[in-house]
Amino acid sequence: MSRSTRLKLLALLLVLVAMVELRLTWSTIVFASWPESVHFRLPISDSLVVGPAEFGGLRKGDRVVEVDGIAVATRWQVHQQVIRRPMGAPVRVTVERGGIRKVVEAPSRSWQLGLPERLYTVMQDVVTPWFCILLGFFVVWRRPMDRMAWLVLVIMMGQANILAYLFFSDQWHAILSGALRLTNPMWQRAGEVAWIWFCYDFCAGRRLLPWLRWPLTVGIAYQGLQSGFEGLAGVHFPLWLPALQSARLPVWLWVGMAWFSMLLGFANLIYRLLGETAPDTRRRLRVLLTGMVLGRGPLLIVDIVGMLGRGITSLPVPVWVVALSMTFLVPLTFAYVLIVERAMDVGVVVRQGLQYAFARRGVDALRAVLAILPLTLVDNRWAAIGWSLLALLAVGPVVERLRDWIDRRFFREAVQAERVLADIGQQLRALTDPAEVLRAVAERVSAALHATEARTWLAQDSAAPPWVNTMPGDAMVLKVAGAAGLLGAVYLGPRKSQEPYSPAEQQLLESVAHQAALAMENAALARTVADEAAQRERIQRELEIAKDVQARLLPKRDVEIGGLVISGVCRPAQSIGGDSYDYIVLGDSNVLVTVADVAGKGVPAALLMSNLQAALRGLTSGGAYSGLAETLARLNELVFDSTPSNRFITFFAVAYEGGSRLLRYASAGHNPAALLRAGSERVEWIRTKGVALGLRRKGAFEEASLLLAPGDCLVLYTDGVTEAVNTNGEDFGETRLEQAMEQGRGLAAVTLRDSLVQAVDAFAGGAMQHDDITLVVLRAV
Repeated sequence: MSRSTRLKLLALLLVLVAMVELRLTWSTIVFASWPESVHFRLPISDSLVVGPAEFGGLRKGDRVVEVDGIAVATRWQVHQQVIRRPMGAPVRVTVERGGIRKVVEAPSRSWQLGLPERLYTVMQDVVTPWFCILLGFFVVWRRPMDRMAWLVLVIMMGQANILAYLFFSDQWHAILSGALRLTNPMWQRAGEVAWIWFCYDFCAGRRLLPWLRWPLTVGIAYQGLQSGFEGLAGVHFPLWLPALQSARLPVWLWVGMAWFSMLLGFANLIYRLLGETAPDTRRRLRVLLTGMVLGRGPLLIVDIVGMLGRGITSLPVPVWVVALSMTFLVPLTFAYVLIVERAMDVGVVVRQGLQYAFARRGVDALRAVLAILPLTLVDNRWAAIGWSLLALLAVGPVVERLRDWIDRRFFREAVQAERVLADIGQQLRALTDPAEVLRAVAERVSAALHATEARTWLAQDSAAPPWVNTMPGDAMVLKVAGAAGLLGAVYLGPRKSQEPYSPAEQQLLESVAHQAALAMENAALARTVADEAAQRERIQRELEIAKDVQARLLPKRDVEIGGLVISGVCRPAQSIGGDSYDYIVLGDSNVLVTVADVAGKGVPAALLMSNLQAALRGLTSGGAYSGLAETLARLNELVFDSTPSNRFITFFAVAYEGGSRLLRYASAGHNPAALLRAGSERVEWIRTKGVALGLRRKGAFEEASLLLAPGDCLVLYTDGVTEAVNTNGEDFGETRLEQAMEQGRGLAAVTLRDSLVQAVDAFAGGAMQHDDITLVVLRAV
C-alpha cells in the first residue's frame, strides 16, 4: 500500500474516531458538570437483567421493565431515571420474574459527585482519550510506512478507553450504538495484541520465546470478539446472549493472558537491552522501559485500590492526579522512540520534557486549564471564581520555582555545564589572540560536556581540514563565523557517556560560537589598529585607536536591498563620539537599521557604543532575531547590567521587509524619525513609546509599522542635528530639518544625506560643533 493511500486511510479513521469522541466528550462533561449529579447504578446488565443473587427486592434473573413507573428499554434510560433522584431514597422498580410483573424496591446505593470525582471523570474520560488518540495518529502521520507506528496507534486506541461508560451510547441510533458496543472491547484487546507484536518488532534480531505471540494473539483476539458480540447482544439481540455467555473464557484465563502478554513484552525489551551494543538502540530501550514502568505503575495502583474495595478518588487529590498524569508517559514514550532520529539518555529526555512542559506555552495552557476547571466543576460560584483567580496568579511563579528546584536537585551537572558555557564570554573578552580564543573555547566546552577529544582550526593559518564540513557519528563541529566568513572551527569528539549532544546543548554552543566570533573579530581588529598606531604619541595613539575602532564598527558602504536604498553618516564632535548607526541584513530582502546616541562624549561613550553594537549583533545573528520590541527589551537588560547608573543610550530601530515593503519601527527614548511621503507636502514625525536603554532593567517597548511606497523617504538622526546651534545660540530644530527634507524631495539617498548635513553646517555658520551629528536616509525606490 502506497504512502498516500495509507495517509488517506489514516485521515478517514481519524474523522470517524474524532466524531465519536466529540459526542462522548460532550456527554461526559454534561454529566460531570450537572450541579446535582448523583452517581447511581442498579446491579443490572446491558439487557437489564439483575446480576446479584439478592439486592433489596431484586432477585437474580429479574428483568427491569420500569423505574418509578417509567418504562425503560436500555441501561441509558435506567441511568437517566436514577441519576438525579434525591439522595438516600429507595427506587421503585417493576421487574419481570417468571413471566409475572412485580413492583419491588431497591435500596439507594448512590452518592453525590464531589469535585474529586468530577475532576477524575474529566481526566479519565476526556483528557486521556484525546491525548492518546491525537498522539497515536501523529505518530502514524510521521511514519506511515512503519508497521510499528500503526501498532502504536492501536495501542493508543486501546489505552484511550474511548467508551468508559458504554451505556452512554444507548441514546444514539441503534446502528451506531451497536457498532460501538461491538468494537469497544475489540479495541482494548487489540491494544494488548499490538503491544506484544510491537515489542517483538522492536526487538528484531534478539527475541525471547517469539512463538508465544501466536497463541497469545489468538486467545486475546477471541476474548475481544466474544466480549464485543456479547455487548452487542446485551442491548440489541438479547436472544443471542445465553449462547455468547456460555462461550466466555474463564476470567482468570483471559486476564492472565493480558498480564502475561504485557510481562512478555517487558521481558523481550529487557532481553534485547542486555545484549545490545549500539548506543542509540540502548538509549531507546532504556527510555521505552522507563516510560512504560512509570506510566503503567499507576494502573497497578488503581487495581490494588480497587481490590481493597476503595475508589481511586478516595485517595488524596494530588496523589491520584499525579497517578493519572503519569499514564501520559506511555504514549509519549512510544512517540519518542519511533520519531526522534537520535535518542537521548533517560535523564536528558526527562529534563527536556520538563523544560518543554514548563515553557511559556505549557504554563499558559496549564493556567488556562486550572482556571476553567473550577468554573465547570465547583458548585459554589464565588468559590469557583476564587480558585480560577488563584490559578491565574499562582501558576507562573510556582512553576518557575519548581523548575529551578528540579534542575538544582536532579540535574545539577547539566545546569553547571550550562553555566560554564554561558559564562565563557567573560573569559573570551580578555583574550587578544584569535588562536587563544579558539583554544579557550575548545578547553572549556570539552570539559563542560565531557567530550572525548577537542581539536581547533584557525582559518588564517591553514586550509580547512575534512572534519570542518562533516558531522561524523555523535561528534559535533562548532563553526565560528564572522562578518567576513568562517574564522575557525572547534571539533568536539563523542561524549564519554556515549550520549549525543542534546538540542539544548547545540543551541547553547551556537551562542558560544557567536561570542567567540565577536571575540576573534574584536581581537583581530584591536591588533590591527594597535600595529598601525605604534609610532604615534601615547595620548594621540589612544584616541586614534578608538577612532579607528569606532569607524570600523560603522557600515563601510551604502546598502540597497529589497527596493530600499540606505545611506548614513556619523560625524563626531571630538575625535571619537557616542553616536552610531548600523545596517544588519536579516535575510535576502530584510534589513535592520539602527541609530543610537550614548549620553556623554569621548572615550567612555565610544566604548559603551562599541559594546552596544556587539551586543546587538549577537542578539540578531544566527537567526536569533525575534522582533524589535523583544530585541530592545533584551538589549536594555544587557546595557543596564554592564553600565553605571549615570549612563544611558537613546535608540531608534527600523526593520524593513522587502517582500511586502513593510517597515516596523520602535524607539527607546530617541528623537522621532522624519517621514516624507512621495505624494505628501509635509513631513510626518513617527515615534513610539519606550524609555532610554539602561535607565531601568525591565522596560516595555512599543512597536509600530507602516508601508513604504516608491519615492517615500525616512530620515533617522540624533539630537546633534536638531540641537546644532549657530553663532546666535539658536537651535537648528525640527522645523528646519523638515524644510531641508522638502527641498531635497527628489534627491537620491546619498545626495539627500549630504544635503542635510550641508544645511546643518550652513545654519551653524562656523560655530563649534558641540555634539555628534548622525544621519541615516532610507529612500524607497
